[in-house]
Amino acid sequence: MPDDDDHQLARERSHQDAKATNDFARAMAQAAILINGGAATALLALASKHDQATVSKCALWFLVGGLAAYAAGIASGAVMVFFLHRSAQKWTIVWEGQARIKPYSNHIIDKARKRAGELRRQAYYFFYGSIACFVVGSGAVAVHLFLTGLR
Repeated sequence: MPDDDDHQLARERSHQDAKATNDFARAMAQAAILINGGAATALLALASKHDQATVSKCALWFLVGGLAAYAAGIASGAVMVFFLHRSAQKWTIVWEGQARIKPYSNHIIDKARKRAGELRRQAYYFFYGSIACFVVGSGAVAVHLFLTGLR
C-alpha cells in the first residue's frame, strides 16, 4: 500500500495533468475554430459585395469551396475538443489508478494510458486537419479573387 506522501503526490499530479490538458485543449480548439470562423465571416462579407450577374459561376464555385473548407475546419476543431476531452478522462484514470493501487489496476492503468495517448494523437490530427482546411480555403479564395480581377 502506498504511503500518504505517494498518495498525495499522485492525486495532485492527476489534478494538474487534467487541468493542463484541458487548458491546452481549450487554447488549441479556440485557435482552430476562431481562425476558420473568422475567415468564413470575412468570406461571407466579401460574397455580399459581389454582383452575381457579373461574376462567373467558376469564380463563385471557388468562393463556395473556400466557405466549405472553412466550415470543415470549424467542425474539425470541434471534433478535436471531443478527443482531447476523452484523452483527459483517460489520463485521470491513469493517475487516480496510481493513487489507489489495487492488485487488478495495473492492467487498467496500462490500457487507459495507451488509449489516452491514442486519443491525444487523434486530436492533434484533427487540429492539423483544421489548419489544412484553412490553407485550402484561403487558396480557393485567392483563386476566386484572381478570377474576379481582385474586385
